[in-house]
Amino acid sequence: MTNKYSKGYPGARYYGGNEYIDMAETLCQKRASEVFRLDPAKWGVNVQPLFGSPANFHVYTALLKPHERIMVLYLPHGGHLSHGYQVLSTSLTHLPVSIKSS
Repeated sequence: MTNKYSKGYPGARYYGGNEYIDMAETLCQKRASEVFRLDPAKWGVNVQPLFGSPANFHVYTALLKPHERIMVLYLPHGGHLSHGYQVLSTSLTHLPVSIKSS
């Protein structure tokens, strides 16, 4: 179940081949509802982890103090906007030092 792109929700994924991921996610939703004694007719449970930019931002803010430096890849050389490219709020919390790959 690793390295499988599974955007969307169980039974309504954007890509095929997610049957086992759907089963695991549905089971997790069921168990979370039971643990918190939630009525599934009234409550929805999203058990998907953060990914992409929001996940990166949370890692940066957890590990770095304001204005600390972090080495990142330059955007055109494989970096990502969330690595501190100057258009995001992450640029306000840490100072990326972009490196270019050869």
